[in-house]
Amino acid sequence: MCYNRVDEYPIGRCILSVSDKIRILIAEETTLFRQGLQRLLRDQEDMECIGNASDGEDAIRLAKELSPDVVVMGIVMPKINGIDAAGQIKEACPNTAVILLTRYADHRYVLSSIAVGIDGYIMKQRELCELVEAIRLVHRGMRVFDSRLMNGEIRNVATEYINRRPTFNSLRPREVEVLNLAAQGMSNKQIANKLGVTTHTISTHFVHILNRLGVQSRTEAVLYALHKGWISLNEFDKGR
Repeated sequence: MCYNRVDEYPIGRCILSVSDKIRILIAEETTLFRQGLQRLLRDQEDMECIGNASDGEDAIRLAKELSPDVVVMGIVMPKINGIDAAGQIKEACPNTAVILLTRYADHRYVLSSIAVGIDGYIMKQRELCELVEAIRLVHRGMRVFDSRLMNGEIRNVATEYINRRPTFNSLRPREVEVLNLAAQGMSNKQIANKLGVTTHTISTHFVHILNRLGVQSRTEAVLYALHKGWISLNEFDKGR
């Protein structure tokens, strides 16, 4: 198996029936690569391409209009990069799985992607048939990360965070708990349901968190907390 199953969690997607097909939106800057993916999907009996986009703005717009089961998206795209676009899609379409397809193995990209809630992070160097299997896995509610990432940089970073002695001088315990859930890819609504509070309360927590840490977004807050060792990537070790 070429991928590590990092986590399994219920996200409300319907189980695929015999007559259903996985509805896929492709978002990729390179025309030839995008066309290649479309040809690949046409050969799969259980999949169909319902749209394609060449930039992040179109990807977000089409995801909202079409509600695809899975979005396969590059990181480097015009107007809005793939990571930011993925975060907006996950917020607007929580039942849509997002796979980032990229050449970048830098752990900063991977952690940023985890923070916005992506379901898969696959290297473009993989065989396209492996991407097909990854699409099926994320549609079933699994997170799929390229095994080379989990055996290398991300594994090392996770170990480093776990071994640190955290301090909680900057954030309150509840705020740390909220950041931990955000690092698992949960939206504000999902965090609120988990903690039994309103989404307004969670939004207020994030306002306080951003002010305390001096950052501009929840992604920056998660990455800052990871860097400080206040939260870890333990939740992504399930299934290993």
